[in-house]
Amino acid sequence: MKKLSDFIIEKRIVFLTIISLVTIFFLFLLKDLKIYTKFADLLPQKHEYIKVHNRIRSQFGGANTVTIILLNV
Repeated sequence: MKKLSDFIIEKRIVFLTIISLVTIFFLFLLKDLKIYTKFADLLPQKHEYIKVHNRIRSQFGGANTVTIILLNV
């Protein structure tokens, strides 16, 4: 382990250059990264409850909507 650490210390400019180039490469790729969260993608689509939810969500506004009905008797 001492030999490896001595080697890295001796060649630190080379190691820093390689690490910097790899970092710049990944930063370049990062500009095309798109992050989004879609609630439906997180649900298990083959589950019975989710199938029912998908079938009736357009009528009731989805899982994140609460509908309250007040009746005046």
